[in-house]
Amino acid sequence: MTHHNHVENNRQSLRQLVGDLRSAYRSARRHKANTTSCIKCSMDIEDELYELACAIFNGSYAMRPSLCFIVSNPVLREVIAADFRDRIVHHYLYDYLNPWLERELIEDCYSCRDGKGTGYGVDRLEHHIRSCSQNYTRECWVLQLDISGYFMSINRRKLYLMAMDLMSRIGRKRDKRGHLLRHLPKHHIVEQLLATVILYDPMANCNLCDPRNLRAQVPESKLLAFSAPDCGMPIGNLTSQMFSNLYLNGFCQWVKRQLKVRHFGNYVDDSFYVSCNKNWLLSLVPRIDSYLQSHLGLHLNLAKTKLTEVRQGVTFLGIHIKPHRRYVKRRTLQRMRQQVRAMEAVSPESLASKETRQRLLASANSMLGILNHTRSFRLRKALFPCYPMYRIAYASRGMRKFVETECAQTT
Repeated sequence: MTHHNHVENNRQSLRQLVGDLRSAYRSARRHKANTTSCIKCSMDIEDELYELACAIFNGSYAMRPSLCFIVSNPVLREVIAADFRDRIVHHYLYDYLNPWLERELIEDCYSCRDGKGTGYGVDRLEHHIRSCSQNYTRECWVLQLDISGYFMSINRRKLYLMAMDLMSRIGRKRDKRGHLLRHLPKHHIVEQLLATVILYDPMANCNLCDPRNLRAQVPESKLLAFSAPDCGMPIGNLTSQMFSNLYLNGFCQWVKRQLKVRHFGNYVDDSFYVSCNKNWLLSLVPRIDSYLQSHLGLHLNLAKTKLTEVRQGVTFLGIHIKPHRRYVKRRTLQRMRQQVRAMEAVSPESLASKETRQRLLASANSMLGILNHTRSFRLRKALFPCYPMYRIAYASRGMRKFVETECAQTT
């Protein structure tokens, strides 16, 4: 290859990288347009994207300090949010890696996946219960296990090796033109970025934001600063959700193929195992705990281990499943009522703002999305009696969704 061809190929690769980052920027900007870092980055976005692409292409890209804060809903926990510039890189990695990772994950891994999520997880648990108990005609048991401090215990070096193994498998695939992916510039760029993103210490120069002094109330096991060396993934980043599925993929495959658990499902650190043999389920606990410790450096939270007969009811992902019916968990319903009371305090003047209307619509439909998985028509009507959204939206048939009216959209 001549020097001229080499330079031209580099220019073409850089242009492609800028285009990919522009697409990642649009994804990262969604629902984050009003954040300070997004506004600052978007003021001259083309120059920002070109500078970012050059830094990545030259190997000089480095993560900026994250913002660390405490949230209290639904429980007290630490959230570490990356700078918006780094969020663009996260979406770039996600767009490349996640389609390939999706092909390797088992069907019953539900967290942070398109077409799945909490509702799908609840549906699958009920499916497994009905299948195993022959539609509730025979005794059946559900074992529920929880991993202690999952995100804070993820070993970043082990995760990096898993990510590189995934990249090696991707590299053996071919594109539409028949070229091996490992020979393409984008593949090498992603490999380079994985080391930077995964091995980065989220607490390095982190900006702590704790205006309500909630940090002292959070257990040390849920704070990244108290994690073991090279351990801990920041809750709040898109890549953390994807990497959490990758980290447990080998475990899920082992449960399915080695333990031969037919009725099994996993959502982040929560998993369920369904069987008619109570003693066999209990025998799984030490074997699973041993595997997690030896292969992943994780531990089961034995205090949260539950073994329940299905006719007594099983609670999973905020939904209580009983034979032929479902209920919303009481604590979840209490949080919904608190949210509705806060919404009812919104003034009519505030509803003139498009951003306020979108925020209220998203919040209301999020609650209805949970309730739609239960028989709760009367509850839905009682939950939104004098809801201000009725001024700008209407409830669809069966009160399954709020839809903004045309007159509200034009104001």
